[in-house]
Amino acid sequence: MIAERALRTLEFYKIRDEVAKYCTSSLGKAKIDELLPSTDINEVNRLLEEMDEGAQVLRVKGMCRWAAFLTSACTQNVRRSAGL
Repeated sequence: MIAERALRTLEFYKIRDEVAKYCTSSLGKAKIDELLPSTDINEVNRLLEEMDEGAQVLRVKGMCRWAAFLTSACTQNVRRSAGL
């Protein structure tokens, strides 16, 4: 588990609240509220692969190209920062 102070320093809750604004259902907002960062490298890698796959789907379908690009760039930055 990541320390509460680190979550505040990284503005995790602020980012989580921003993401929740894009949810269109109360179930989606509840899921966002439950999110916490993972410290399990295997889970992080799995989630990064899911983000890459989602970005590829968005690019192929021609939807939200900038979002797909940013998602892919974000994934690459996380991997680079973690030395993956």
